Amino acid sequence: MKNTTIMLVTTLLLGIFALSPAFAQIDPDERKNLYFGVSYPPDKGHGDPSAAGYFHLNRLRWPTDNTQFRLIFAGVYLDAMLTWPHAFGEKTSLNIGANALAMFDGMTEYRNGDDLDFQRFDGDSASARIYVEREFFKLWDRLPFNISAQYSVRGAQYDARDSTLPTFVLPQDHLTQAAELTARLGGISPGIVRRQGMELFVKFESAWRSNWTQWGPAGAPFVTSNRYQKIIAGVGGLLPVDKFFPSLKHHHIGLQVTGGAGNRLDRLSSFKLGGSLPAGREPSQLRGFYGNEFFASDFVLVNFSYEFPLAEWRQLALHVGADYATLRRDDIAERSWNNYQGVGGGVSFKLFGADMLVSYGYGINAPRLGSEGGHEVTAQFFKSF
Repeated sequence: MKNTTIMLVTTLLLGIFALSPAFAQIDPDERKNLYFGVSYPPDKGHGDPSAAGYFHLNRLRWPTDNTQFRLIFAGVYLDAMLTWPHAFGEKTSLNIGANALAMFDGMTEYRNGDDLDFQRFDGDSASARIYVEREFFKLWDRLPFNISAQYSVRGAQYDARDSTLPTFVLPQDHLTQAAELTARLGGISPGIVRRQGMELFVKFESAWRSNWTQWGPAGAPFVTSNRYQKIIAGVGGLLPVDKFFPSLKHHHIGLQVTGGAGNRLDRLSSFKLGGSLPAGREPSQLRGFYGNEFFASDFVLVNFSYEFPLAEWRQLALHVGADYATLRRDDIAERSWNNYQGVGGGVSFKLFGADMLVSYGYGINAPRLGSEGGHEVTAQFFKSF
């Protein structure tokens, strides 16, 4: 019970990283958003419940007429960024930010649906970043094309849990310096009931970790490196169906295709996939799987969604979706390619001015203690003030 409570508190904050693509560009709108989501896996595996939540504040012309301020608060996670939108001309901005994160889930690994709690650990981190972003043009006068270059420094330290084997070697406390280059066209606003938007992005990251040594099970440490590189690209959109079929009013369709590749990745730096809640910096949704169930060095992920109205009462609507992933797993010795599929459905409605979404996901071939089939029940809340 104690470990489950700690897990719920610490994973509550992790959902914010999934919003990094949406927040990466200069946000032109004032925002006050509140999000919370919780997921429970009622299957025979040993997956933990998971949660994600945040409060997002975006202020224009604050604290001065020439600056913009963004704050993200998620329990034991705090991120602040100050922007000078016209620092180097009308369309080139300067951005300085910092964040702190306590008691985060350093690593929770699953094997055949079983939680390997004997090698779980937690940690704390703090980072600072500076980046420059330029808007080059707007496609159809609506979709901005931006390129940004970022440098960041992040410090992290790790602690064993009660369940961690005494012989398990934790990662050393270290600093990570990273350079990122991102090109992005368009964007999709944050939220759980999103009905329109289009996005194409490519991001390259190169990182170097100081004071880095091997870590993992005693006598059989994990493959790791003090340097690694990652590239991720994606294209997706949400469209009203009546643009093509006028009789289908208030129907919406969504499709997202994301791919990533890495060099010298380990369990800490690899791509994480699984679950319906936001739980990583990259798109990661696989309905019916545990949150961050898979560690991948390379992957392709396809997400499909469709929404149609059920009743005018509280804007009641039905959502269905399917996910497909092919990935090279970084958490098994053969590092082979594996394919996984998930499907799901849910109901959204308005409550006290907020969007609510209650859904169920089924992992068609989720590995579960010698058999296949994973289950996930999720409830999410989103409100804009």
